[in-house]
Amino acid sequence: MDTFLTQDRQNLLNNRLKALGYEPLSWPTEQLPVQAGLARHFDRSIIGRPIANTAIYILDPHLQPTPIGVPGELYVGGMGLSLGYLYSPEMTAQKFIANPFGEGRLYKTGDWACYRADGTIAFLGRRDNQVKIRGFRVELGEIETTLGNHPDVRECAVMAREVSSGDRRLVAYIVSDAELDSEALRTYLKRNLLDYMVPSAFVALESLPLTPNGKLDRNALTSFENDRLSDTSFVAPNTPLQIALAQIFAEILSLPVEQIGIHNSFFELGGHSLLATQVVARICNRFPVELSLRAFFESPTVAAISTRIETAQPPQALAAIEPCDRTEALPLSFAQERLWLLDRLSPGNSAYNEVARLELLGDLDLAALQASLNAIVARHEVLRTTFPQAGGHPVQRIAEKLEIALPLIDLCNLNPTAQERELERLATAHTREPFDLTAGPLLRVKILRLSGDRHLALFAAHHIVIDGWSYGILIHEISQLYAAFKAGEAANILPELPIQYADFAAWQRQQDWHEQLTYWRRQLGGDLPTLQLPLDKPRTAQRSDRGAAIATVITPEILTSIAQLGREANVTLFMTLLSAFKLLLCCYTPQRDIPVGTDLANRNRQEVEAAIGFFINLLVLRTDLSGNPTFRELLQRIRTVTLDAYDRQDVPFAKLVDVLKPERQDGLMPLFQVLFVLQNAPLPALEVPGLTLVPAEPDYHAAKFDLALFVRETAAGLTVTWNYKTDVFETATVDQLAQQYLDLLQALIANPDTPIETMTDRFSPGAISPQPKRKRFQKVKPKAVRVSATEVVRFSQHPIGIGLYEPQVAAANLAAWATENRAALERQLQTSGALLFRGFDLPDARAFETVSGAICPELFGNYGDLPRTGVSGKVYGSTPYPEDRAILFHNESSHLQKWPMKIWFFCVQPSPVGGETPIVNCRQLYQTLRPETRDRFATKQLMYERNFVPGLDVDWRDFFKTDDRAEVERRCEAEGVEWTWLENGRLRTRQVRQAIARHPHTQDLVFFNQLQLHHFSYIDPNTQASIRSLLGEDCLPRQVYYGDGSEIEPEVLEEVDAAYQTCARQFTWQKGDLLMLDNMLMAHGRNPFQGPRKIVVALGEMIQRDRLSMIG
Repeated sequence: MDTFLTQDRQNLLNNRLKALGYEPLSWPTEQLPVQAGLARHFDRSIIGRPIANTAIYILDPHLQPTPIGVPGELYVGGMGLSLGYLYSPEMTAQKFIANPFGEGRLYKTGDWACYRADGTIAFLGRRDNQVKIRGFRVELGEIETTLGNHPDVRECAVMAREVSSGDRRLVAYIVSDAELDSEALRTYLKRNLLDYMVPSAFVALESLPLTPNGKLDRNALTSFENDRLSDTSFVAPNTPLQIALAQIFAEILSLPVEQIGIHNSFFELGGHSLLATQVVARICNRFPVELSLRAFFESPTVAAISTRIETAQPPQALAAIEPCDRTEALPLSFAQERLWLLDRLSPGNSAYNEVARLELLGDLDLAALQASLNAIVARHEVLRTTFPQAGGHPVQRIAEKLEIALPLIDLCNLNPTAQERELERLATAHTREPFDLTAGPLLRVKILRLSGDRHLALFAAHHIVIDGWSYGILIHEISQLYAAFKAGEAANILPELPIQYADFAAWQRQQDWHEQLTYWRRQLGGDLPTLQLPLDKPRTAQRSDRGAAIATVITPEILTSIAQLGREANVTLFMTLLSAFKLLLCCYTPQRDIPVGTDLANRNRQEVEAAIGFFINLLVLRTDLSGNPTFRELLQRIRTVTLDAYDRQDVPFAKLVDVLKPERQDGLMPLFQVLFVLQNAPLPALEVPGLTLVPAEPDYHAAKFDLALFVRETAAGLTVTWNYKTDVFETATVDQLAQQYLDLLQALIANPDTPIETMTDRFSPGAISPQPKRKRFQKVKPKAVRVSATEVVRFSQHPIGIGLYEPQVAAANLAAWATENRAALERQLQTSGALLFRGFDLPDARAFETVSGAICPELFGNYGDLPRTGVSGKVYGSTPYPEDRAILFHNESSHLQKWPMKIWFFCVQPSPVGGETPIVNCRQLYQTLRPETRDRFATKQLMYERNFVPGLDVDWRDFFKTDDRAEVERRCEAEGVEWTWLENGRLRTRQVRQAIARHPHTQDLVFFNQLQLHHFSYIDPNTQASIRSLLGEDCLPRQVYYGDGSEIEPEVLEEVDAAYQTCARQFTWQKGDLLMLDNMLMAHGRNPFQGPRKIVVALGEMIQRDRLSMIG
């Protein structure tokens, strides 16, 4: 039968043509007839790789390359790119942008895609089919595909309803021959999607509306929104009180009130904790009830709340916030007074500078932006406020008028590397420049021009006038005012603010906190312990805020499992993650009384929701972890403590410190030293005419706490940023904590009923293995168990993106299992690049050799550089290199005529400090380099020069295993190596080798060499100077040139180093770990370490260089 090529299929075909270097087809209005029966839905489509003379980039909103698996927009460049759109300069300017990685231009396809592990590109959908929901990027097609897989759904479409507040809600439109209800569909979708991807409403249709040419008419869908699917439990509100509550739910959730049933959970309808706070505030403002957040969490339905209101006693709520008397001196809020005192004690300190970066993509109207910014300054008094003293006390002084300058710095003429370096220099200086609280202004903004259509706005303000929520208000109001100024409209388009921050501060000073303080005295008073974490450096009496940060990612798959575990326990994501974090802290301290702080937006009153100011409050969450509860039981303890604290959140932290008067300790924050924050209200990208505003990552140049975790939900999952004080912690320690947190989360997902002391044994520093100790097998030789592979060994994804195999039975024989599953392991290795075998009974290096040989019988036993272990001729010790220096990234023996395709590492003893093995995906690394850099390396190749200098490098006699010069010359000639005998019996060799190669099995292009390991410039400057003075420039132990003998440019070396750092993933060893790498797909290194460390190595599947397809 004849059917038609749908719009999705047209987009897909166009996308494939673009990937081949062609311009997209111009489809006729009528659809093309094709002979087929098209499926209703299709999965991610693989569109391959770019051909010669074509460049493909997948970039994030900041025009930076995305890692493997992370979505981005597809850009096309190269010789086949057209000059633009005929007779449409506006469209040309919008779609064709300057190439940020080199010469020429790039075409913005509007397609979302990602790189797969094998280097191919997966098409994820159109950019215009992606929406932001609660700040998270959502692919509507993914929801449609999942919903369409339901056996009773014949057709479906999903849309995001835009609401006046800028918020969006998902609505699903369904065609079905069966009787469905929304609860059943929500339950089905939650098994496969994250909570924010589950539609808030479902609409039943007889058929999807189509345009005259047969395409889905998405505009027409909105007219059907009242045809809501019936819920088996749906009961409409029928009393005035229930109707009023339903209207509040609908207002906050941005849903039609007709979709609010009295038994529908607020959270099932799309709510979350921040929105719950707003609902509670509105209910308390409108009805005579004192409704706690705990009560709302426990009964989040219209029916339950209406019953509570009808039976409630008259409330003793806090007084309303009203404008204060401006003729009197205006006091500071408690939080402001605390920061004012800290500034007096340490003037010029930038630790409390709150910064934000806003990327501006498109045609920027600088005058409209400055007008918008100053309209906001005029609107919010706090941005015009300074803090002088009057009568010996600080007061707020509000300027009648203040104009904020908007300097523009042009960086367009710098090359990408220099531009990035200058950008970071300017941003760092902007961040660290202190504010004068008495003189002001306390907000400054700077604009950096990066290209004609790309700018970066740098914001900095003192925390005394702003917080994170306020930056969200600031950016949202900029977008509204900018559009108005561009259109020539009046600037007073924003509703009048009910109060200003000075009113809040005066109100706060008048409150009686007695009842809430009674709880805090009981919870924190008297015996509150100081968390005793093992520090790397002794704490000094002088408090310092010097800090740094590292980040890890919790993948969407793991996030889905975490969220499911929380739903089962009726706890929020914050409570689940905090429980795991407190359990991790228990692994590092014998204490079981664990106080941890958290930020709270403190916007639980409707009057302050739209105000800019320093509203944020700190809560101390103290939990008793004694008694060896299971993790599920711990979740309930955390839930109780958290909800109790939420109900007493109004007491300012500074007031709490003043009342409790904890014992002051030099260099320590009072009440707690470790902070945990879930930032579940990320700033979304905003579209205004001709301009897209994209909030960028925050800067963590300082650390206010010993250790702070900031968790943000992103398209890639959860980003966990570990901010720490460099005066007390080393980077290696925090990196180990970060890795163990990821491992612990996965262990808790798999075994939530495990007692926590079992977990602390497994994840404490220096723990033998992440698997439970199996004492009864310690003296028994394991036997192969003849059961299915899934019962013996479980496969999952390690948080750093490599394959992870773990035993599911205590007596699993890894060597026997690997022999039977060799082909499957090979396929997985080519996909992941690296495989980790963790938790198996491998008592020593001999057992390690047995497993390696089972996977690859061709182990290599004649490797010149590495020392022997004494186990056998095929197991080596790791490279003898100073413990306090890092071994840089390299692919093993890639500078020689042959190298191993496979490498195995086995951890006999992990180092107590450091010693991680950083790894880099060479496919991703290749894509990260600029096209012209890749072309240069492919064409010129690399020449490795080595001077065998005894004492500094291996002696040539040891390397070649002979003292016969004729034998050395014969071998050099056979392997294409140029040799020269120098005075004092020294030897110099030179050999030209590939910089880029094509993997013989996957056919992927990879950056495959030892440039970073061998190039002299990567050695630290002091060592460089010493070696040069000793040997001279011509006799350096190792150096790398282009293949023609010319020097490699410093900017190219910097680019390579930056690419390695971007792509690096840190692997932390545990005793008994066996790590397997595909040597051409993964480069590796070694971090410095302290204490004993023993890693042994095996090599296999040696390959000759002439077997490869060289690039160049």
